[in-house]
Amino acid sequence: MDQLISKLSSLVPVAWAQTTPSQTIAGRYLYPPCLRDVNQAQTAGGQCVLDTIYHYIGLLAAAVAIGAFIYLLYGATQYIGAFGDESKAAAAKKTLTGALIGAVLATLAWLVIRLVASLLNAPIATP
Repeated sequence: MDQLISKLSSLVPVAWAQTTPSQTIAGRYLYPPCLRDVNQAQTAGGQCVLDTIYHYIGLLAAAVAIGAFIYLLYGATQYIGAFGDESKAAAAKKTLTGALIGAVLATLAWLVIRLVASLLNAPIATP
């Protein structure tokens, strides 16, 4: 059994080394398009820097949206679990209000970034 585990553990680094970033799930979403191919990444220029910034802003916006949704679900379960207790219902309302304010502020921040980029005539990459 120990020999099997050692053989399998020795194969894992080889399998990881043979895959390029675009072949993995993380590479598909975590790397911007201009950096997914090794040859293209070596010749990438200034446009790749902008594409990278916009790509990571999009990832951050998606993470904030998922976090806000989870926080909303948490607040909703708190509110349902209050069972008429006013102090628990007030805490749940505070949680829901905080989640909604956070989602609105994150959306406004994304819109401000897009507005500033358009005012500066910076090319805006589409995901």
